Amino acid sequence: MSSKPTRRVPPSCCSPWWGVGGRRKGGQVRFSAAQTGALERRFSASKYLSPDERRALAASLRLSDRQVKTWFQNRRAKWRRTTPEIADAGSPPTADESDDDVQIADDD
Repeated sequence: MSSKPTRRVPPSCCSPWWGVGGRRKGGQVRFSAAQTGALERRFSASKYLSPDERRALAASLRLSDRQVKTWFQNRRAKWRRTTPEIADAGSPPTADESDDDVQIADDD
């Protein structure tokens, strides 16, 4: 018999991200209309919050700091996707936008 210890790997349902019965810890949070309105107003004023601002907003809305942080991260991602100037900034120019009509002078 080998004296080498065997390592038992727990099933995926028992990993730290899963609770008893295969349910995820945390879950999806549904914000109230008042909370969403306050978060949206603050986002309109500033796309980024300092840690102190985030903690104060979280306390005033009775949310955790992490919930506010995640909401702002997700909202910035949505903002980037839906804002044409932001969404198009990283894409290469299309044929219509390229310099096809530029003429090169001949060296005669």
